[in-house]
Amino acid sequence: MTLPKLQLRPDTQGYSVQDGEDAFAVELDGGAGRYSRDKWGSTSKVAVSWTLLPNQYQYLRAFFNTTIAKGSLPFLCDLILDYPSPLEHVCRIVPGTMNLGSQQGYAYVSSCTLEVEPIMDAEFDAAIVMLFEEYGEGSTSSDILNLLASLVNIDLPGVAP
Repeated sequence: MTLPKLQLRPDTQGYSVQDGEDAFAVELDGGAGRYSRDKWGSTSKVAVSWTLLPNQYQYLRAFFNTTIAKGSLPFLCDLILDYPSPLEHVCRIVPGTMNLGSQQGYAYVSSCTLEVEPIMDAEFDAAIVMLFEEYGEGSTSSDILNLLASLVNIDLPGVAP
């Protein structure tokens, strides 16, 4: 099943993210509490807003009312959450959160809370941590990955794993 995609990106300065709870803690009478991973892939709540022109606002409302049936159906949306560039996430609108916050002239500010499914790539995340710890924050992860790609594809192209 192909999910519909919202063609509007939320304002990047309007994000607020509450990560899902994958772990739980038990407080003990003495000493540190006990912590454990309880579940994998819990969803996050992301408060987003859009500053829209009239036709964009009309599209957003029509998408909400019809395509995703007032928020009851999942959809795709480009969000900047775990990585510095927008990635497509599966989202749902939390019931009762879609609203028009203000309207002045041709500017419509609409907001809602999205329930967002995580993109889980543990191997990639572990590689980012290892590269950052090895090379420091002077290089971005994309710089380091570009250097590694150059090493593998140009400097050592004939070496098989």
